[in-house]
Amino acid sequence: MIAVIGFGTMGRGISQFLAIKGQDVTVYDMDASVLDRGLSDIRSSLQMLKARGQLPGDVDEVMGRIKVAKSIPEACKDANLVIEAVYEDPEVKSAVLREAERHSPPHAVLTTNTSGLSITYLQLRLVQRGRFAGFHWFNPPGVMQLIEVIRGRYTGEEVLESLRELALNLGKWPIVVRKDLRGFVANRIARALRYNAIILYKNEVYTHEEIDAAAVYKLGLPLGPFAVADFTNAPLIEVTESQHYHKLKEEVPDWEPHRGYETAYLEAVEFLKSRMEAGKIGVKSGEGFYKYPQPGRWEKPKLDPELAERVSPPTLVAPVYIQARYLVEIGVADVDEVEKAMVLGYRWSHGPFTLSNKIGIEDICRSASALGARFPHLSEFYSGCK
Repeated sequence: MIAVIGFGTMGRGISQFLAIKGQDVTVYDMDASVLDRGLSDIRSSLQMLKARGQLPGDVDEVMGRIKVAKSIPEACKDANLVIEAVYEDPEVKSAVLREAERHSPPHAVLTTNTSGLSITYLQLRLVQRGRFAGFHWFNPPGVMQLIEVIRGRYTGEEVLESLRELALNLGKWPIVVRKDLRGFVANRIARALRYNAIILYKNEVYTHEEIDAAAVYKLGLPLGPFAVADFTNAPLIEVTESQHYHKLKEEVPDWEPHRGYETAYLEAVEFLKSRMEAGKIGVKSGEGFYKYPQPGRWEKPKLDPELAERVSPPTLVAPVYIQARYLVEIGVADVDEVEKAMVLGYRWSHGPFTLSNKIGIEDICRSASALGARFPHLSEFYSGCK
């Protein structure tokens, strides 16, 4: 049995997917209304899938695999696997995981679905640290193929292997992230593109429309970095995460070993904070880098392909290539894993190495050198290109 703690967007999506795949799931959320609404949403989703001929089996049969617990101890008492999916606050997650550890069987694997916190930091709050790992799903869980299995400092090899095998048996494509690094693999590379885009935009090198047009029409991405920022309400997410950054980094110094990436991140956060204070959060507020018909209603920005011609692709992609190389060099993942992380996790048409080879490594490295010279305080962000 699998216990899912937290029944928001991700907890709900993970639970539905597991139940469709024949897994028995026990769910818990401290807010009873969230549980009620979540179960109703799952039933509606299953009915829609059934009407489209995409649901094997019966709606009631799948719903019958999802049980509701009244407490964390009740949810975890018979679990073989616990997936914590509460909101991104390290202390809240730590409290949930400590209780799950106390009340789950000794053989149970404990995991977190965090996308932005240190696995080792959370691990240090536990007694049996070896049975804890990151188990990062992508949204929506029923559609996205990628799962990142993240090793914390103390995670046992058998735990990583059991999670990898489970993901494969569920029809997912897992990558084992061998070091606890901020952003893991997919989010780290995607944010390298975002941070570079922000630097270029705020320094008036290109407009946000030009950058997004180049990302779509020249790099083959489904959305440009500013459209993604709006869709995910990035100012809110990045600023919220930044409130915990220094505390996590102080306790786990090697969580962010790349000083250049850190400098770019902190500069981007300050920029996004100013936009959040101006009410430009993204789709959630009805305006971000683009305007939307109403708050919460997403429409893909319409971009003129001619805008892409004003942008140098090597300038845009340089930090993506640098960070992809860095992940391989320090043993976080191999080339194939990095490639598939972006194709399966972000739906890029090419992974960062294939994309960089198509653009030209020499041109990318020349652009990186020029950017480092233009922005000396960010020179380390643009260094390491080979």
